[in-house]
Amino acid sequence: ENLEIHDFSIILHPLFFLLRSHGLIRSFLTWLINLIPYRFRLSTGIFVIIQDGEGRFLVVKHRYGWRRWSLPGGGPEHRELVPDSGKREVFEETGLKVEITEQIGIFTLRLSFGHVILFRGRIFGGSTRPDKKEVSECGFYSLEELQAMPVYKAQMSLMLWSLQHKTGSPPLYGYLTVPPSSKLEP
Repeated sequence: ENLEIHDFSIILHPLFFLLRSHGLIRSFLTWLINLIPYRFRLSTGIFVIIQDGEGRFLVVKHRYGWRRWSLPGGGPEHRELVPDSGKREVFEETGLKVEITEQIGIFTLRLSFGHVILFRGRIFGGSTRPDKKEVSECGFYSLEELQAMPVYKAQMSLMLWSLQHKTGSPPLYGYLTVPPSSKLEP
């Protein structure tokens, strides 16, 4: 007897429902994606520039990888709007509640496939406290202080790009280079 494709869907539908309800499909896809070297994965990073009244940048020190300083940020969660990702990441990593005031730019990664979206934010609540899972320390530092600290080069580039952006002007576009550049040098 010949089976039609829709005959298999009767069998497979309950299986997919069961897998989805237990998060197994997401776990399997995460495992599958992790087989791809990071350099070849398309990634989106979302970071938020927050400066205090003295112009110092809010940064966090990671507890993983190179344990360097970074702007608060990360990747979007499933179905999360990009600005909401920035607000969530700032709160999770620093304990501060922020509103996104503008988009500074979209920047192309040089060493992997992906982009970084940079926002400017303003604190409206919370208190500075590192989450102790991903972040060991957080605080405000001047650009001069940060240049003497172990900061990821791409993060320094984002801070320098933010200084070039004038409030209310259109977003900037370029590469994450130090100094910032819209041209990729060989």
